[in-house]
Amino acid sequence: MKYQTLSLLFLMSLLGCDSSTTTVEDVSDKVEVDSSVRPEKVKSPPEFLDPVYRPVIVNMENLQAGSSSSTRFSPQKTSANTTVTHGATLGTGQPDESVKVTWTYLKTDEQGDHYHFEKTKIDKSSQQKMMSKEIQYTGKKQLIFEDDFQRTWIS
Repeated sequence: MKYQTLSLLFLMSLLGCDSSTTTVEDVSDKVEVDSSVRPEKVKSPPEFLDPVYRPVIVNMENLQAGSSSSTRFSPQKTSANTTVTHGATLGTGQPDESVKVTWTYLKTDEQGDHYHFEKTKIDKSSQQKMMSKEIQYTGKKQLIFEDDFQRTWIS
């Protein structure tokens, strides 16, 4: 027992027990001072969010013939300078004539998922771009293009 007491005293003398030892009261004061001096870190919103609504269905309906085409896909966030374009083609009811609709997922923000749609009339003589439209999709069925022959919507 005497040996253990001497060892403890020896360790205390090596480590020291002088006035620089911090008490519990001193620590709480320092913590308050330190936390009041530190600036708060503000979280910035991410530059690009993941698509909110997926999978998504794009429907094309031929109003005269009663035919339709549905394309189901899941939009994906892409890296910079990369785009993924989806598309579908449906006949208009006229010989050698069809309409091609393509769409690209652009981004997601607080308003919803953003898409760019293009509608192109295709016939055997030429390919002519007809319409282009950008939409904000919020998860509800939304009409994109409509004319006398065809209706296109996203749901």
